[in-house]
Amino acid sequence: MENKGKVLVVLTNIEQYGEDPEQTGLWLAEATEFVAEVTQAGYQVDYVSPQGGTVPIDPRSLKKWYVTEEDFDLIEETRGHLRSRLSGDLLYRRPRGYLGFSG
Repeated sequence: MENKGKVLVVLTNIEQYGEDPEQTGLWLAEATEFVAEVTQAGYQVDYVSPQGGTVPIDPRSLKKWYVTEEDFDLIEETRGHLRSRLSGDLLYRRPRGYLGFSG
């Protein structure tokens, strides 16, 4: 398949809001479904988060009725990116054709 360029996917670093005891983070399917579509369309994907470092996954998004086996396969393939050292300042240094936000 022809490489059509790169998509930069911006992931969250937020794991808790204020005093709320509930954990939050990346809603897994929001990222995996998007990434599956753009890679199938011929784009390469890079990942970045505003602060760099670990991207927490919202534990509620891992419940069986929200995710598929394909989601878990994709997360395994990209696990290193969820601990990315890349931060949001890359947005200004590395031009992209497309930008995708996932929360």
